Amino acid sequence: MINIINMKKYVLVICLLFIAAVTKLNAQCIPDPKLNSTGFTPAELPYSYVGEQYNQVLSFKAPLDTSAFFNGTLVNVVIDSVIMINLKGVPANYAYQCLNRCAIPGGGKGCALLTGKGDSSQVGAYRIAIFLNTYYHPKISPNTRLNRIDSGDSYQFRIFLPTGLGGIFPADAPVEIKAYPNPSKNAINFDLSALPHHTNGNYNIVDALGRSVAEGSFANNLAPAINISSYQNGIYKCVIKTNDGVYYTSFLKD
Repeated sequence: MINIINMKKYVLVICLLFIAAVTKLNAQCIPDPKLNSTGFTPAELPYSYVGEQYNQVLSFKAPLDTSAFFNGTLVNVVIDSVIMINLKGVPANYAYQCLNRCAIPGGGKGCALLTGKGDSSQVGAYRIAIFLNTYYHPKISPNTRLNRIDSGDSYQFRIFLPTGLGGIFPADAPVEIKAYPNPSKNAINFDLSALPHHTNGNYNIVDALGRSVAEGSFANNLAPAINISSYQNGIYKCVIKTNDGVYYTSFLKD
């Protein structure tokens, strides 16, 4: 029996390619040219919202080799290719297209374009189970061709209703505070100069589902920079509360 080890990360990378039902065998996606090491981008799938078109390019680079037990001895093996053989748990109305008929060579790059549009009956989280056939050979025996079926770790795909902010931000909410830079990738700041001098208060940042993702306080019209690098891409609303009133602003994480 030959058991591949240290494959968890590798299998997860490949899993990203197969997150929806097959519709076409070739796609017009281009792997991320900045991805030069083994792994994938993005690290997590952005959320999908009911009624909104979902389009996400997944880029990955498979490892060329790993380790395996061969006749009871740990040896280095070369990965020749990986092919999907089964997929379970994908919600309807979503599909992927991928390069090279979804066959990934060891050490090569690939990409997939995940698309779809969910409806209100699909709101929730989905566990995607991926089954792969991995082809490889031991370095000490190049002519020995082996393969095995692997089941990758499940990957969670979420579909949400885009209505989480209705009860938090009134339609006529005044926007008197600016968040900058906007849009931003890494950090945002609040321009509190419109408030009375020496104002103290609190802020709360809320995502599109109405969930609080960050909160804190400020003094003398100065708020600290807020790290948003780990946030999901999308629009965020902010509530600034002071003794004089409540203020609102928003920013885009891209």
